[in-house]
Amino acid sequence: MSTGLYDEKGATKAVDLRRYSLTLNNDFTINDRFKAGINILGSVSNRQNPIQDRDAFTNPSYYVRSVNPYLSVYDQSGKFNYDPDIEGFERDTYIPFNAIEERDNTKYTLTNKALKAISYLEYAILPQLSLRTELGLQFDENKTEKFADQESYNTRKLRAATRYYDAASKTNKYFLPTGGTIENSNNSVFQYNWKTYLKYNKTWNDRHELELMGGTELRRSKSEIVTTKGFGYNPATLTTQTLVFPNSNYQNDSRFVQYKKGFVESSYASFYGNATYTFDRKYNVYASIRQDGSNMFGVDPKYRFLPIWSVSGSWNVLEEEFIKGKTALSDLRVRASYGTQGNIDRNTYPFIVGFYNNITMLPGNNEGTVFVEMPANDKLRWEKTQSYNAGIDLGLWKNRLNITVDYYNRKSTDLIDYSAIPLENGFQNVKVNWASARNQGVELTISSRQIQTDKFSWSTDFNIAHNSNKLLKVLADPKAYALETQEGRPINGLYVLETAGLDKDGVMQFRNQDGSVSSFEQFFGLYDPWAEFLPGYISQTDMTAAEYRSKFKYKGSKDPKFIGGMTNRFRYANFDLAISAVFNLERWVSRTPTYNPALVDRGQNYTTDLLKALQEGGNMPALGSISSEFNDRWMAYAWLESNDPIKSFNLYDIWAKKMSYVRINSIRLGYTLPAALSKKIGTSNLRVNVEGRNLFVFGANYDGYFDPETYGNYYAQPISKSFAFGLSASF
Repeated sequence: MSTGLYDEKGATKAVDLRRYSLTLNNDFTINDRFKAGINILGSVSNRQNPIQDRDAFTNPSYYVRSVNPYLSVYDQSGKFNYDPDIEGFERDTYIPFNAIEERDNTKYTLTNKALKAISYLEYAILPQLSLRTELGLQFDENKTEKFADQESYNTRKLRAATRYYDAASKTNKYFLPTGGTIENSNNSVFQYNWKTYLKYNKTWNDRHELELMGGTELRRSKSEIVTTKGFGYNPATLTTQTLVFPNSNYQNDSRFVQYKKGFVESSYASFYGNATYTFDRKYNVYASIRQDGSNMFGVDPKYRFLPIWSVSGSWNVLEEEFIKGKTALSDLRVRASYGTQGNIDRNTYPFIVGFYNNITMLPGNNEGTVFVEMPANDKLRWEKTQSYNAGIDLGLWKNRLNITVDYYNRKSTDLIDYSAIPLENGFQNVKVNWASARNQGVELTISSRQIQTDKFSWSTDFNIAHNSNKLLKVLADPKAYALETQEGRPINGLYVLETAGLDKDGVMQFRNQDGSVSSFEQFFGLYDPWAEFLPGYISQTDMTAAEYRSKFKYKGSKDPKFIGGMTNRFRYANFDLAISAVFNLERWVSRTPTYNPALVDRGQNYTTDLLKALQEGGNMPALGSISSEFNDRWMAYAWLESNDPIKSFNLYDIWAKKMSYVRINSIRLGYTLPAALSKKIGTSNLRVNVEGRNLFVFGANYDGYFDPETYGNYYAQPISKSFAFGLSASF
């Protein structure tokens, strides 16, 4: 039995987490044939923080970087000083905001209770044959409560949204009751996993070893979530007030839905068999077959189940007479395998996908509707992956040096993706099993014991891996303006608009696919449709989504070229030291711009990117006006401000760079008390240790950001450095 307590004070004030856990594990021998066991894990956690999702600036991570640094929290009289620079508007009403006031008047509580139990019963039918059944149950209850008091920005803004004109009194009124708002959600999850299998072991003539296993597995899970909202909440009496709409126009507004319920249910059935045969401790063959079924593909019965199988083998070369005892090798094993696997796309269904809505067909007449998002496809089936693997294990000098090399090649087919269909079907595209991709890579692991004496030892573990993947068959979303996938390119590719420097006005130029350079207006095909009768107000383009996508160029993969790590372990007498590092090499990343040339607020804090844009001869796009009266390039800036459907300023190649880093993720020093001293205080073993985590990181230029791992996200929290102290004792 073990128990634990975890108490965390977050980097942001009033953001805390406390978790309690209890684990119980027990095995029972009932008699010579019966064995049983149970493992129970329970935990309760509670997280506290203010509400920070009403607007972007109500998130402390965002606000602390954008707020005017000269703004004080309180004015001279001690009252809250409201930020004049935020866009705190609801309709035509300005809602004042103060970050500290909001923190004091809102509360967001998340509570989780989890219980997981796994039990088994095993019966030895014969010495070589046994029957085992395992049952796993898991209960999770996740509760959240959001409370915003009457004086919070959250509630004041919501109240402003409920303003309506009362014709009888000829005044503006609000249908939101006086008081705070409270929102509760309860997500209950239950799932079980029941496995039963027969296992047979047989050894004969001291050369043959056989193991057979066959069984079934049933899995089912159900998640139910209920969300309620209360208005006019009084924290003293714990009561709410009735919400009365002045008309039917507000019934569809998600902000005022007072009760909502939903559930997700899935079930799986599997039948499997495994066989392992070893001959003379030299040759090993392993085979498995499995039949998996799911209710996710329940329309056409023949697609419910997927047969998957694998076969593998290994050769223990050192057991051969021609090499045994004649070399410095202490281990030499060759391995290979081939098999198929299945996967379910949980975001796709074979049924008609739609959602309920309410619309006003005639004034005052609100009618329920169903919006069909995707047509039915009863031929949807499992996604499949074929895997080839090969490896070699090498040991030298009594395993003082161990080397493992693995190669894998996986081809995935029947991946679910968009495919165009004739428009007479009523839809532009449908999701079908037709895409494919390939993953392949090499992994190298080296373990060594450089020094091994009675008093001092030094050992090293090192691993490095390289993975490459490619989309063999894919279709870009026909509705998307930005290019995210492309046949023949990596799955996680980075696509950018290639720039060609700034022109004389500081406006970005672009390089076309043929290498020529276009001005901003030419590249996006901008024109003024009202030029003949009301010029200078609208900037637009006739580019289709496909034409927009064609302008993007592939920059590189956002997955690292190499990943790996290294751990060095030292021992001197009773002291031990372990230093671990991880590395991530040559990964393309793109940072989010910290300003928009057409949307700069003088009261907001910015990075030095803005200073570079203001300086003459700077290398950042210059600021400009959308007014034709003040700027001849107004169409470019109007496009940057709001007309660009994908905000392509964020997708320029000037924001992309290759990133590599090495992180010292752990330094742990320990001391084990000598056995004689441990015995005197009544213990058989006593050890103390101290560990520093994430203390150092070395990487490419990541100026302006906390860490190379979060490069590109200006609002990311820093990766915390921590120290842990441990004590372990055996009695």
